[in-house]
Amino acid sequence: MNKTKMAIIRPIGIPISQSFYNSQEIGLARGLSKCGISVDVFVAGRGHEVVCQDIGSDGIGSVRLFEVPFYKIPLIDQAYYPKLISLLKDGNYNFIQVNEENEITSFLVANYAKKQNIPVVVYQGMYEQLTGRIYAAYQKFYDTFMLPFFRNNIALALVKTSRAGKHLEKKKFKQIKVLPVGLDATPFTSPKDRNWRTEFDIAEESNILLYVGVFEKRRNVDFMVNLAKSLIDENVTLVMAGLGPEHTRIADRVRDEQISNVRLLGAVSQEGIPSLYKSCDVFLLPSDYEIYGMVVIEAMYFGSPVISTRTAGPEDIIENGSNGVLLGNLDLEEWSKAVLDLLKHKDRLKLMSEAAGNKINNYLLWDVIAKYYSENVVNPLVKQ
Repeated sequence: MNKTKMAIIRPIGIPISQSFYNSQEIGLARGLSKCGISVDVFVAGRGHEVVCQDIGSDGIGSVRLFEVPFYKIPLIDQAYYPKLISLLKDGNYNFIQVNEENEITSFLVANYAKKQNIPVVVYQGMYEQLTGRIYAAYQKFYDTFMLPFFRNNIALALVKTSRAGKHLEKKKFKQIKVLPVGLDATPFTSPKDRNWRTEFDIAEESNILLYVGVFEKRRNVDFMVNLAKSLIDENVTLVMAGLGPEHTRIADRVRDEQISNVRLLGAVSQEGIPSLYKSCDVFLLPSDYEIYGMVVIEAMYFGSPVISTRTAGPEDIIENGSNGVLLGNLDLEEWSKAVLDLLKHKDRLKLMSEAAGNKINNYLLWDVIAKYYSENVVNPLVKQ
């Protein structure tokens, strides 16, 4: 039998980071290549021509990235790739993965694959319907006229979280399996040690709360600043890394209110991320909505327990009280208590740190997940 050649389609019209940092598609492809599967990843391009490059992998299968020209469909923010189907025909794939059930590109690829008798699966992260008048109208049209065909054209629905699974159950998908998102540790193979305490004037005796990510409203960055203010007499410093639409306003607020226990680092390079995670005591993610939350598994990989709201990813990743803490809402008193309970009980914090690292290394590295995917999904469907 011919070796498996697989295509992964990332339908959203947003180019991926050129460093592949936190690219779920590249991480999965690298893992699958170690199982002997050759994988081509198709993503939004930056120009008018198709660009193909080989991606480094330790596996016997190859990994290639195709950056494909696309057009954005006005109002509904959907991407259309005129050259994609012809590229799939030329690739002679015997297995295809599309991402997200409500993307027009996913629908078109699944339709093509069905006609060619190629098994296709969807990998679902979203767990809520689109909101906004125009988006909601599009979603209703799609669910009425296109979704029944899409369901019929796929062999299996894979979901990143249990919430995503319940979302697809409501949409009458039958065959559903959870395939969690993994961590690709490749970007952290050349860490650069930095003394963050010295660089940002953080006292040695101060406990560090860390946030890494985009400064945006759904991440409740103001709440984290409020939390730091409430702990200003408790030897606690909040360190926030990243940029985003709320960054300037938060920086102004920290300055104007003279909040002495908050440090804003700006963007941090991949090389500096490992030492940043290792320097903190607890990681914070008080988010309103997380399809998964890559920073959660990143932080836990480096032994940083996470305190998070109960969103889709953290609910599945964190075992409450064992390797992290899940809180139901943004109650300042409740969050302050949770932080202090950990910081004042160092033995418990150490055990939680070890459990966090073990969870990621044993279950949530892409190599582990790809092995399961290969043995329980790809190989059985290809052999049918």
